[in-house]
Amino acid sequence: MVSRPNASSSDHPGTRLDDELACLRAELRARDLELRDLREQLRAIHNSDAWAVLRTLGQLRTALSPPGTRRDAMVKGGLRSLRRLKKLAAGLAQAPRSIRRALRAAAGLGPKVELATRRNYAVICLPMIEWHFRFQRPQQLMRRFAQTAHLVLYAANRFHRGTKAHVRPVETNVLEVILPGDPAANVYQHDLAPADRDRMAAAVARLAAERGLSEAVVVAQHPYWTPLAESLRDRFGWPVVYDCMDDHAGFLHNGPGTIEAEGRLVATADLVVASSARLHDGLAGRARRTALIRNACEYEHFRGVPSRPSAAPDAPTIGYYGAIAEWFDGPLVAELAAIRPRWRFELIGSTLAGDVRSLEARPNVRLLGECPYADLPPRLEGWDAYIIPFRRVPLTEATNPVKVYEMLATGKPVAAVALPELVPIAEAGLIRLAATAEEFAQAIERELREDNDDARRRRREYAARNTWAARQADLAAAIEPLRRRAAGRVDPAGPSAHGDHSTISRTASGAAREG
Repeated sequence: MVSRPNASSSDHPGTRLDDELACLRAELRARDLELRDLREQLRAIHNSDAWAVLRTLGQLRTALSPPGTRRDAMVKGGLRSLRRLKKLAAGLAQAPRSIRRALRAAAGLGPKVELATRRNYAVICLPMIEWHFRFQRPQQLMRRFAQTAHLVLYAANRFHRGTKAHVRPVETNVLEVILPGDPAANVYQHDLAPADRDRMAAAVARLAAERGLSEAVVVAQHPYWTPLAESLRDRFGWPVVYDCMDDHAGFLHNGPGTIEAEGRLVATADLVVASSARLHDGLAGRARRTALIRNACEYEHFRGVPSRPSAAPDAPTIGYYGAIAEWFDGPLVAELAAIRPRWRFELIGSTLAGDVRSLEARPNVRLLGECPYADLPPRLEGWDAYIIPFRRVPLTEATNPVKVYEMLATGKPVAAVALPELVPIAEAGLIRLAATAEEFAQAIERELREDNDDARRRRREYAARNTWAARQADLAAAIEPLRRRAAGRVDPAGPSAHGDHSTISRTASGAAREG
């Protein structure tokens, strides 16, 4: 399940502002990291041999042409000529991108940094969430495509009134693309209008021509994008992949045509990917080709969290992180806190879409608010165990929780409700399941009592086998036949061009097959 900005902004006026503020804070942190990297590059330049040579040349220039001499005048004249050449270069920079690309090629210059490693097909991601929102499956998979030499065009979920796509790099090989459209549109509540679809498709076509993209795959992650994905396949023959990570009918605020659009996307996509077995089973009979590719973790990000026996086993600190929304069972956690008053409960995550009144009434429960993904590991160090207290509703029954892999990567004990995707992990002895507050208390106590080096090692090993890099490799392998088929199509958009109903099943992708 991917936590997304609360779509019911009309019911909660501050929600959209809070979501935008979270995105801006994440973007500011990204800019800070870029600035730090640039400072490091500048320091490296100043310490380089080349800089030492330039400094020596500057000193030599002063010695050979002292200020006010004829030689100094000749040097200054040469510098003026160089400045004129610089102005000419600046003028060329305003030329059409195709001309600049031709000039760079003629000069033997390579592409810019964000394209430095590109040699594979591009990935056009029509996402569930913004790049700078909570870092989850959409960004994790696209980051791995970028790291494996694909240019990723990651669409924003906000739009502008112009006609061109606004593009900026957010990571190496990842470009955020803000498409033209209705600025008031909400991808979770509205349907994509035909006129906006046409403007978006034209903007992507222009961007593809400017970037020289001849081969691409469209990965749609939300039904809102169905008309645009279909249009891009009609126009370019690019295969369409629907990465289904949620039971959209389980969300409270959908657009009037969301479910219908998803049905069309499932039926027409070249590949439908499901993140859980329940989602896969519900889609397999309606899709041409399916793949079960579960969620995962960025193991290296979490492996450094210290994991040791609780220093206070009778008064442990129990933690949860993630959205505290309608699917989070607040009353269950409040009851657990009531029957274990010496325990400390720390909950990290936005509470805008959840009812936390019962939690706020408990003195041993702390609501800590949002925490950026980059800053999460240090916040987990003081926790003795984790809980995943979701309500048993259709939305959660179909989810494969990302956090279970991340939690296990830290080596610490986990107690969770018996969601279908978590049962095989529990059967492997890696987590413990519970339903009531008393069962959660007993499960946590037993996990803490039996925790040891071997248990922590097994948890980490499981997480290390379930990484986003492995999942991206599975997805890339599932895409490969689509590329070959697309290359041989006569009518790239024709429904008769591909009519097989096949299923891809990979043991590396299945939590039920991991032990």
